[in-house]
Amino acid sequence: MKALVTRPREDAGPLVEALRERGIDAAVEPLLQIRLREDAALDLDGVQALLFTSANGARAAASATANRDLPVFAVGDATAGEARRLGWTQVESAGGNVDDLARLVAERVAPEKGALLHVAGSVVAGDLVRLLGGYSVRRAVLYDADPAPSFSPEAEALLREGALDVVLFFSPRTAARFAELVQGLPARLERTTALCLSSAVAAKVRNLGWHAVRVAEAPTQASLLAALDAVLAGRHDPGISSKGDAMSEPASPPNAAATEPTEPEAAPVAAQAREASASRSGLWPIIALVLVLAAVAAAPFIAPSLPWGPKAGSAISPEELAALSERVAALERRGETPAVSPEIEGRLARLEEQLGRLAQRPAASVPPELVERVQRLEAARAEVSIPPDLARRIEALEQRPQASPEGVSAAQQEAHRAADEVQALQQRLAALEEQLRQQASADRTDQALLLAVTRLRQSAATSRPFAAELGAALARAKERPELAAELRKLEPFAEKGVPTIAMLRQEFDAVAAEIVRADDAPASDGWADEILAKVRSLVTIRRVGKATVESGVEAAVANAEAALAEGDLDGAVAALETLEGGAAKAAEPWLAEARRRLGVEAALGAVEQRLVARLATDGRS
Repeated sequence: MKALVTRPREDAGPLVEALRERGIDAAVEPLLQIRLREDAALDLDGVQALLFTSANGARAAASATANRDLPVFAVGDATAGEARRLGWTQVESAGGNVDDLARLVAERVAPEKGALLHVAGSVVAGDLVRLLGGYSVRRAVLYDADPAPSFSPEAEALLREGALDVVLFFSPRTAARFAELVQGLPARLERTTALCLSSAVAAKVRNLGWHAVRVAEAPTQASLLAALDAVLAGRHDPGISSKGDAMSEPASPPNAAATEPTEPEAAPVAAQAREASASRSGLWPIIALVLVLAAVAAAPFIAPSLPWGPKAGSAISPEELAALSERVAALERRGETPAVSPEIEGRLARLEEQLGRLAQRPAASVPPELVERVQRLEAARAEVSIPPDLARRIEALEQRPQASPEGVSAAQQEAHRAADEVQALQQRLAALEEQLRQQASADRTDQALLLAVTRLRQSAATSRPFAAELGAALARAKERPELAAELRKLEPFAEKGVPTIAMLRQEFDAVAAEIVRADDAPASDGWADEILAKVRSLVTIRRVGKATVESGVEAAVANAEAALAEGDLDGAVAALETLEGGAAKAAEPWLAEARRRLGVEAALGAVEQRLVARLATDGRS
């Protein structure tokens, strides 16, 4: 079987493994690409707990703050597991959706103890602020989930060939993006089953021509895999989920004819008679409608012959008179205006033309009151004059002395000079604003990078892997290539971690004995030397403390031991590097681990030193 996983790549790993355990070959096609915001930071002042509605929120929060002391409430088990992996210890899972998360918070948290901080992306599903109405809920947007611009060539080929058995959807946005992209393809989905985390997800892809659309009983990955197991087992019973969603939904509405009850083959005679009577009675409305339409169509030809029909001498219809009266009334309602606009001129011209046509018709067809109203309008048009206030303003303008050409030219030159100065000032101001903006952005970048490096140092100080913290620091160092080069020196050690100085000090006792034992003994044929060699193979005797001689294996071991006691790992390595032969070979494994620890400390120290120097000079060095 072949499955398409549409989750972001960061979240797809456990799901792909679960599919492979079921013998399903999974292709990962992230339809949302997670992008952490570079200038994101968390304000934890007054916050009593963090709310994570996705594993991406947990990762973004871990990248934005080193604080791991606050309680965390996660929407589901996967998000809670990611939060624990990133260092939070007080983590509770709602095991469901946003509604379940809100109920869990209401049971565990008192509103008066502080605010709740919801770490999320730029687009969220559900409304925690509304669900937690009695709480102070703040939202921190730390990442964006950008829709994929297109299908990958592999996914497009699978869709075109109809080679997919199952497509898994976890969010409405992912499902909606799939529906948008698949519209541009001749995709073959008739043998493919869509597995959806909820009914809201299924609604986005239901009408794409699937073989079937199935919905998980609960909004969890485990429940979705249970639905997959039902498909693999061949069970197609719909069932009802605990959330009220159908376990299985049809890919398209069923045939209406198939859902109606069928009638017996031989209907009773009385029923057949009623049907025949109903069919005859149903013809009468159709016949009446045909007659009415025929009468309307013939009206222009038979109306003049009717007593109430229009006569040949009639010049205007009542509808025309009503329309004309309404237009005249509208003109009268305008009242006398101080000026006649071109629109009124045009309308008056049209009225005059209409009145000219009316004058050629029988006088009985035009009401006398209409003629009188038109005459009043014409008289009002003739009496239109300029308002006194406007006349005074025109006269005052005409009486103002005209400026000399020389004065006008000087004024224009002065205006040009002022405009040039204003433009130059605006350019300088824009340059200063851009410089300040770049400076502020650089400071924020350096501060965020220093915070990420501090978290990386805290993780690297233990013997645990620190790949996640290193990745977060490298993401912050995109604009600082010289610092990124130092950080990449840690990549060979990130997956497994490096031993701490305390662990190296504890291991050195056993290593020191091996070094002394491996020291090449002088060759001798005497029986005393043979006895001494056998004793040395059984018991190791060496000096403890700082060496009293300057050379030799025991001196190197003693000097290394003294350096380790003082926390000087560099000194211990330097002392052991003087060894030769079998002693040097015995010391090499310990030296390799010590050099790894020194390499990590050196790279982190170089990055921190440069960042502190940049921040101390406000980024202007």
